Amino acid sequence: MKKRTISGALRAALWCAVMAAAASGCANSPAPASNPIPANNPVPADGLSLDEGIARIAHDHEAGLPENTRIAVVNFESPSAFFSDYVLEELQAVLVNNKRLVVTERANLELLRNELDFQMSGEVSDESAIPIGRRLGAQVIVTGGLTDLGGSYRCRFNAIDIEKAVRQVSPGVTIRNDRTVAYMLPKETPAALPATIPAKPDPALAVLYFNVGFAHYEAKRYAEAVADFTRALEIKADDEGSLRYRAYAYNGLQDYDKAIGDASRLIGMQPDNAEHYFIRGNASYYKGEYDHAIVDYNEALRLNPNSVETYNNRGNAYADKGEYDRAIGDYNQALRLNPNFAEAYNNRGTAYWGKGEHDRAIGDYNQALRLNPNYAKAYNNRGYAYSMKKDYARARADWEKALQLNPSNAYARECLEWLRGIGH
Repeated sequence: MKKRTISGALRAALWCAVMAAAASGCANSPAPASNPIPANNPVPADGLSLDEGIARIAHDHEAGLPENTRIAVVNFESPSAFFSDYVLEELQAVLVNNKRLVVTERANLELLRNELDFQMSGEVSDESAIPIGRRLGAQVIVTGGLTDLGGSYRCRFNAIDIEKAVRQVSPGVTIRNDRTVAYMLPKETPAALPATIPAKPDPALAVLYFNVGFAHYEAKRYAEAVADFTRALEIKADDEGSLRYRAYAYNGLQDYDKAIGDASRLIGMQPDNAEHYFIRGNASYYKGEYDHAIVDYNEALRLNPNSVETYNNRGNAYADKGEYDRAIGDYNQALRLNPNFAEAYNNRGTAYWGKGEHDRAIGDYNQALRLNPNYAKAYNNRGYAYSMKKDYARARADWEKALQLNPSNAYARECLEWLRGIGH
């Protein structure tokens, strides 16, 4: 199964901490902005609020792109992972709610972000953004960043046409440096955060722990990430982002029971969020509990019927149960949604191999390698399919290529040793 990294949604629940820091108590979190400042209204001299600015940026992109353009919001460069995550999540929410453009789910992006090693809050070049867009099946990639103007901030986004490789620069918006922005953009991270939480901690400390934890997560230092997200949750127990990333970090540590526990808490907090079921389904899959995983994938697809990754992963669960026709049906649907999804071709090929249809398997591995010529796993699998047809020369070539791409590829090395053992 293609393991999945996470989508970092830090919902507007952070307003609770803002209000608690400012005065007394916390009201219910507001819904994502739905364009509170009409596009033709003048911008106040001191700038827009963050949510107003996000809504204005969404409007600009909707006005500049044909209806039903498939877009992927890739990254937002800022000093704070917490701030970047909020901007990306809210921009996507506004675009989805307005229903004018087709928005690629952030869950797919998080998978590629981990695989291709680019940062959510760092700079992404056009050269690296375009292949990301193709892998996601997007027509347009959206990237952005924040510039400190002293008393305010400039928030800008650019749209990159994947086929034409042309960047369209948006005018951007000026954002007020109000309490919300100041909370999410701490001026500096101390050299050492406290190992124990004070009796009455500053709510902004949760943001610092999140930022440090996220840096550990991106570096795949999962144990350190779990420790930092746990401290953030000690300060703010309902912080969805810290809980979500901790669940994924537990998956990275192969501590699947704890990942399931965190995902179940997320489901209790937001029962209509498809990604929470996806997280729990993945952890159950990794435990080998395929039926439990399928139940969660079913619910995730009920809530989000256009999730490429969920179809792919449910297909993997069916395949591991030996239900190859159901698996192939899910891979077919994943490929209808994203014809550039090399992993689904590879997985469907393996399902065909399970049915003994080796030529169809090889055809799918060919497609996977056309889309991703450095896909070592597809070379492994195609080599095995060739060996089942006793085409040992092609099998050897594929396993040698897989080993060249990944010198620690034990499977390819063992297969080559087996070939030598039978005189090929």
